[in-house]
Amino acid sequence: MSPAPRPTLRLAVVLVTAALALTACQRPDPRADGPTAPTRAATSAGAPTPVTYPYEQIAGVDPDLLSLDVYAPAGAVPAGGRAALVWVHGGAWQTGDKANDTMATKAAWAAQHDHVLISVNYRLATDGPTWPEPAQDVAAALDWVLARTDQLGIDPARVALLGHSAGAHLAAEVLADPAYLAAHTRQRTDLACLVTLDAASYDLTAPDPGIARMVSTAFGDDPATLAQASPTLRLQSVGGPVPATLVVTRGVSARVADATSYAHAVTAAGPHPATLVDAPDASHQDLNDLLGAPGDQVVTPAVDTFLAGCLG
Repeated sequence: MSPAPRPTLRLAVVLVTAALALTACQRPDPRADGPTAPTRAATSAGAPTPVTYPYEQIAGVDPDLLSLDVYAPAGAVPAGGRAALVWVHGGAWQTGDKANDTMATKAAWAAQHDHVLISVNYRLATDGPTWPEPAQDVAAALDWVLARTDQLGIDPARVALLGHSAGAHLAAEVLADPAYLAAHTRQRTDLACLVTLDAASYDLTAPDPGIARMVSTAFGDDPATLAQASPTLRLQSVGGPVPATLVVTRGVSARVADATSYAHAVTAAGPHPATLVDAPDASHQDLNDLLGAPGDQVVTPAVDTFLAGCLG
């Protein structure tokens, strides 16, 4: 029996700035940030083997949660350095890992474009709310990368942040609220672009009922905290500038509306109109599993086109 066909991408639209209408914690000690053994070997054809680095050290925190994996393509580093894709995993803010089973596929995909892929761990809400620690961790990881672009062979002007599900929420939040990167004397526009794949929510004050319990577990029920952790509301409050942004969504109308509201907020913040892509036939997991998969026509082409535009 032949396998069932994959869903196909049916809609891509861009938010235009003028009308907002749809038209188409501390720095790590540099003496202690050397590489350690990778947590899992990449196995996909063409995937570089990851090297694990600590990006921060906090007493009492599992070092693995404050580490990242660097997948660097083989061969000489081009003049000026390679573009880098910084990936934030999902898992309802409570589970997941930087070395999950999709990373080898993503690493091979990045290597085909001669990009460095960097997969980030962060503190999880395993035993109750931890906010804002996960967002602080993502910001610390970005600072670590930006401070070591020469060491890693990266062009500092071509660093993109990507995430799926809870990871997409964290990526969006870190680039919505300037306070996270400002804690490291950096700004949001130090990143070239942002890709969010079916974020768990962009407005935690009114989440999809299907994830309300997850939100309560990870963030608690304080309205002020939920608003502070909501990328759409933070952008509406503090404005831009923010990097060029691709928002990929799917699912029920309320979920698409949530993503659309966030894309409007990005466009209003400027200076770039957000690109919104709806993949209505894809599942939530498809948008993670298929990214970079050979022959994928669901999500990879839209991400490739967007990254080519913002990373060159």
